[in-house]
Amino acid sequence: MSLATKHKIKLIFGRPYSPRGRGKIEAYHKVLYRELISLSRFYFLSHFRKELWKFDQKYNKWRKREVLGWQTPASVYRNKRYFNKQAQKLKKRTEIKLLYSYLSESPCSLSVPLGPKLLFEWI
Repeated sequence: MSLATKHKIKLIFGRPYSPRGRGKIEAYHKVLYRELISLSRFYFLSHFRKELWKFDQKYNKWRKREVLGWQTPASVYRNKRYFNKQAQKLKKRTEIKLLYSYLSESPCSLSVPLGPKLLFEWI
C-alpha cells in the first residue's frame, strides 16, 4: 500500500511543464519557486517544512486573486456556493421528494416537518 493510498490521496499525473489541464498546479509551483525556494537557503528539511507551511498559509489565506474575484483561495474553498455542489444537489432532490410526499399524503400522516424555506422555494 502506497503512502498516498494510505492517506486517501488521489494522484494525478500530467506532462511536466505543460499547464494544459494542470494550470493551477503549475502556477502554484511557479510562485513557490519565485517567492520561497529561490530566495531562501534551507539547511535542514525541518527548516524547509516550516517555511513551506508559512508560505502555504500566506498563499491560501492572505493573498487575494483577481481570478477569484479578489478573494483568497481559503475563503472561496469554505464558501458553499462554489464547493460541495453534489451534496447540495442531493439535498435538493431529497427536499423535492419530501414535497411530493407531502402533497400526495394527508398532512396528519407526514412524519417529517417541512420548513417555510422549502415550501416557499418549491411552490
